[in-house]
Amino acid sequence: MIVINNGYIRNLRFCWERNVFVCLYLLTENFLGNLNLATISRPFSYYLVELLKTTMVSLKLQKRLAAAVLKCGKRKVWMDPSEVSNIAVANSRQSVRSMIKNGMIVKKHNLMHSRARVNIRHEAKARGNHTGYGKRHGTMNARIPEKLLWMRRIRVLRRLLRKYRDAGKIDKHMYAHFYALAKGNRYKTKRVLIEQIHRKKGEDKKEKQLAEQATALLNQKRAAMEASA
Repeated sequence: MIVINNGYIRNLRFCWERNVFVCLYLLTENFLGNLNLATISRPFSYYLVELLKTTMVSLKLQKRLAAAVLKCGKRKVWMDPSEVSNIAVANSRQSVRSMIKNGMIVKKHNLMHSRARVNIRHEAKARGNHTGYGKRHGTMNARIPEKLLWMRRIRVLRRLLRKYRDAGKIDKHMYAHFYALAKGNRYKTKRVLIEQIHRKKGEDKKEKQLAEQATALLNQKRAAMEASA
């Protein structure tokens, strides 16, 4: 079917037998200029091929240059379909940069996956939801190994002892004493260790005072015996 209006080809339709395949292409008025029946001397398939050659411009070079300028892949480069003729002329990076500045060539945004549902799920799990027996896989030792718990606890206790020793709150003998007790699983938390340290320091201070009092009393007795003699 060929429709010619005002001397221009408006519509080309090629129908094969039994309508197995129909090729329909709409043409703009500026295609082939002023074409009339007298100038048509070749099959219409020839004009269709020429049309495809003129309209389907290869922009591989421009895409490659734009990808290099935008520092992205060629799939991220978008070109304005209404400016294909102008973009096809660009054959240098400088011209591609000017087209990027004018908005003819644009870098597509990265596809982002929304984390809204994930955040809601994490907030619910922080409240204790979705953590029942039906949601657990593996034994308790597999989920949180006992060795890992022990390493965390002993490192906290040893860090505290080292800090107290460096600050001069305990001497090296007390440090070794509590280090060995911590290694023997005596203290479960840092609070308990601090309480034992203060108690030990109080006991040592009291023993020292008693020892000083006993020494002073002994010296008094010796002095009295020497005076009486």
